[in-house]
Amino acid sequence: MIMKTLSLIFLLVCRLTLMAQVEITSQGTTFKLPDISTLQSPEALKGGAATAQLAAQSLTAEAAGLNAQAKAAEADLAVLSTKLKSYSEKLDNYNKTGLDPYKEDLDRYTVNLNKYSSLISTHNADVAANNALPADKRDAANVARLNSRKADLDDWKGKLDTWKGSLDSKKAGLDQLLQALNADRQELLPQYAAIKAKTNTIQLKQKLAYQQLLSCKSYADKCIATLKTNYPTYTGTASTGLFGTSVWTGTVADLQTEMEKLKALSGKVFDGN
Repeated sequence: MIMKTLSLIFLLVCRLTLMAQVEITSQGTTFKLPDISTLQSPEALKGGAATAQLAAQSLTAEAAGLNAQAKAAEADLAVLSTKLKSYSEKLDNYNKTGLDPYKEDLDRYTVNLNKYSSLISTHNADVAANNALPADKRDAANVARLNSRKADLDDWKGKLDTWKGSLDSKKAGLDQLLQALNADRQELLPQYAAIKAKTNTIQLKQKLAYQQLLSCKSYADKCIATLKTNYPTYTGTASTGLFGTSVWTGTVADLQTEMEKLKALSGKVFDGN
């Protein structure tokens, strides 16, 4: 499957990029591959193919280094993924077993407190109305009723105060848990940013090296094909042996594999976080 993909890319790269000069940059060196139409002799075509091979050799070494960097990044991503999972589980547990039940209990308390506040206001108004009457006009039964209601309200208020104390205690515990979670988050943020930036840089370099390796092969193939077409009796050979070896095919295949692995793993770690 990989070689089939490479073959298709060879054709695409050849059609799109080899109509003009191609520049290959690797390890600080720029290899200039002239427009093949300007190569008007067998030696010039051989030279173009040879330059493409030199560029590919440099890229092969560069790709090995990038693959090593990719593996290191994958290890970093694995560690980060474990940390993010642990943080996510802690946060989920905080919400499900702590914050959500607290909010539900607080809502129930608030409903009861509002009801109590309404009833105590009514009671106080009734007491004020009763006290406004002359002493000889006050109904003993009504006074008894008001006193009984006040006792009930005081009992309810005591329970509300106990409830509020429990809520305050739960809130204090939740605040401590949230503080610890925020500390974990603040520790993870720079790690997340650093690893993401590092991964993105490696992926860009991998993609460029991969494309340039294919361009070198396509350019060399085009030089050889032009040499055979335009100079059929020429007996010399172009130095492009690298492209027929397992070193080159292995380099391209390994680079593609590491690109796919790093992309998949970074997608799992960074997407949605």
